[in-house]
Amino acid sequence: MYDDQEPTPPPEPPLALLSPPRAPRRGWEIGVWAVLVTLAVAIFVLTLLAPPPEDAGTAGGLELQLQGRYAVGVDALFEPLGGGLARSMTGQLLEQLRAEATTIDERLCLVPVVAELDGPEEALEDIESLRAEDGLEPAAAADLEVLRTIYADSPAAVDEEARQAFLERRDWFARLALSHGPLGGDRGGEHGSDDDPERRALLADARRIAVLLLVVVAAVILGGAAGLALLAVGFVLRRQGRLRPAYAPRRDAGGTARRVPMLETVVVFILATIAASVVAGLVLEVLDNDAWALGATLLALPSVLWPLLRGVSAAEMRQAFGWHAGTGVWREVGWGLVGYVAGAPLLIAGILVSVVLTRWVEQPPHHPIMDTVAGAGWAEILLIYVVACVSAPLAEETVFRGGFYHYLRGALGAAASAFVVSAFFALIHPQGILGIPPLIALAMILALIREWRGSLVASVAVHAVHNALATTVILVLLG
Repeated sequence: MYDDQEPTPPPEPPLALLSPPRAPRRGWEIGVWAVLVTLAVAIFVLTLLAPPPEDAGTAGGLELQLQGRYAVGVDALFEPLGGGLARSMTGQLLEQLRAEATTIDERLCLVPVVAELDGPEEALEDIESLRAEDGLEPAAAADLEVLRTIYADSPAAVDEEARQAFLERRDWFARLALSHGPLGGDRGGEHGSDDDPERRALLADARRIAVLLLVVVAAVILGGAAGLALLAVGFVLRRQGRLRPAYAPRRDAGGTARRVPMLETVVVFILATIAASVVAGLVLEVLDNDAWALGATLLALPSVLWPLLRGVSAAEMRQAFGWHAGTGVWREVGWGLVGYVAGAPLLIAGILVSVVLTRWVEQPPHHPIMDTVAGAGWAEILLIYVVACVSAPLAEETVFRGGFYHYLRGALGAAASAFVVSAFFALIHPQGILGIPPLIALAMILALIREWRGSLVASVAVHAVHNALATTVILVLLG
């Protein structure tokens, strides 16, 4: 948790050489705050009001599809080990899926999963219950008839036209249902025949997802345990005076004039990102490619240099942003990763809060990158990694844990500054209410690492590693 050489920032240039901008009036600073709050709230509200992803109406949504594949994978993994264990695990998963499937469309998509986990008789009961619902759309009624035919007779009894329409509308769920028994032959048992290549591919994919998510859960648990141990060590070292923060806030008389442009930078960066998103929309219309449209957000990067236009010297801007190597780039990266592990319990707590909130929040959690990576080629995937693991960490850490944190630390303590920065960071990310607690937790970790190390290198490295892990897991999940 500590090194023998205390992490200290480079010497600050004499105030006489900084040529600070003229101190802004108090009304201007309040006005900048008003714009920032308005932007953050507007982005958050628009995220809540945004329509669901386009895929949700046709195939149950990516999240539901992944949950279904995971449940089927767990069943396929643990069934050979004994019916009791498999039944216990899949029973809980199915109960959770049914609780989260609130629309007719979602409940219809779950029917093939029910057939896999509970058998065709349970699936037929769900089908009859759905057929009795008021306001059933013609397409949904047709799909229910296909499902009834599959589980009451066999997939071979479904005519080709209905089969193709079913596949187009229900995607993975339709393929799972149609693999319940080999076409044109006997059903081969309750769950279908292992001789069906389509079924083997579906189960292999489901097992892969189940293994990956189980590994992720195990890694989270181990990371949480390691984090608690590191926090205990850090607390002892802090009490002994051997662990001291390297960040030193400046509260001199001329400091406000140089800090307000850092607050302005947050507003300018958000506006530049919105403008880049508009450009991305135009790119999307031309190229019809979410990944290349994502690359247009790189246009917002130059906005972090706003303080230079406000009269802040390059030396002062670098110091405020934490753009220095601290005790050395690689040592800062290493200590940053130590701080990331130490912060794992806080991140886990944020995730658990989101899980609790699912009882009251109907909008499912949705990461925008899931829409982008679905069907992306290698060139697009490379661009996604560049944006997620290079440009986003550099820009967001510079603006939030760099300039914004520096501005707030001129008046507030470390914990209060970290929370305010984290709240705004979470609000401007379009992941809905359920994304707020984990985002605040992650941003708090990044801000406290900045406080500890002084240099921004550690925070950028952690942000990049976190995004790389999340992006890789999503890519593997989506195949």
